[in-house]
Amino acid sequence: MPTIFLDCDGVLADFDTGAKHVFGMPQSEFERRFGLRRFWSTLASLDDFFGELPLLPDANLGAGAAVARDRDTGRVVPHPH
Repeated sequence: MPTIFLDCDGVLADFDTGAKHVFGMPQSEFERRFGLRRFWSTLASLDDFFGELPLLPDANLGAGAAVARDRDTGRVVPHPH
């Protein structure tokens, strides 16, 4: 099965909620207190931060209709039409 890469954060996936879950505070507050470098290095150290982001409410509209979550892994995969 081919791999499809979409720029999903803030469009299909809720980056802000995912970051707040990781840091316990909004992204802007973490960056102000600890710096941008630490913010991104922390996210880079996680196993699958972007793959585990929650979907936004309208993610199944438009480009979101082309993807779905795999029931076994939770990863975003091409939608089986």
